[in-house]
Amino acid sequence: MRTAQETYNFTSFQSIPNIARDLMSKNYLLRKKAREELIEIGRPSLDVLIELANSKDETVRWEALITIIQISSEDTLDILMRALEDEEFSIRWLAAEGIANLGKYAIVPMLQQLKDKPDSAFLRRGTHHVLRELRKKGIFKDNYALVETLANEFDHSNIVLKLQQTINSIRLT
Repeated sequence: MRTAQETYNFTSFQSIPNIARDLMSKNYLLRKKAREELIEIGRPSLDVLIELANSKDETVRWEALITIIQISSEDTLDILMRALEDEEFSIRWLAAEGIANLGKYAIVPMLQQLKDKPDSAFLRRGTHHVLRELRKKGIFKDNYALVETLANEFDHSNIVLKLQQTINSIRLT
């Protein structure tokens, strides 16, 4: 495989927008190639990818998010958390997977976001997915049965209290 520099013949990162533009192509192979090149470039491509993650086009959002996730940077937590509330299920699922990949770093900000919007069904489901995955990996200790509370879509009674208790317990450790 040729490097990004060889493929796009650049010596600076000024060509990142040109590569990222290929993520908007109808051609899957071109999108895949662009994604691989942007992953190789890494963090310098994040600004452009974050812009694309806000596109109206679901395919462009998906391509941008999968690339962002594969670059794997804590700098992307905000865009992934916003994507938890996307209208498209595939985008929400991808965002939850990306947040879970970030591990313990993402837990408190995600819980705080849900605490601020406890009635958001999408955010609640995404948080449930992330915490369940992190609990399986032994990264999240669910001392207040928050995962089970989030699983119950009809009972919102203690959600804010449990979120705050969980946030406090994490900050103390």
